[in-house]
Amino acid sequence: MRAQWQTERTPSSRSAASRKTWSASGPSTEQAERQGDYNKACSLKYGTLVDLERQLKAAEERLTSVQKSTGCWRKRYRRGRR
Repeated sequence: MRAQWQTERTPSSRSAASRKTWSASGPSTEQAERQGDYNKACSLKYGTLVDLERQLKAAEERLTSVQKSTGCWRKRYRRGRR
């Protein structure tokens, strides 16, 4: 069960890290635009944010496929304890 948990945990933590970085980049883009640093704003908006969205989508797809292939361990664990 521990190995399965580790298998599910890795894509989940990657997804969370990508989501956190993505949400932190949004305000940075707005701040750069307000300060007139349009080069940085464009770099964030059309480079960094797009890459982070792509990574987030891939991580979520990996997590979904892992959960489908192994079955969500949480559901099985909860059913077993009742």
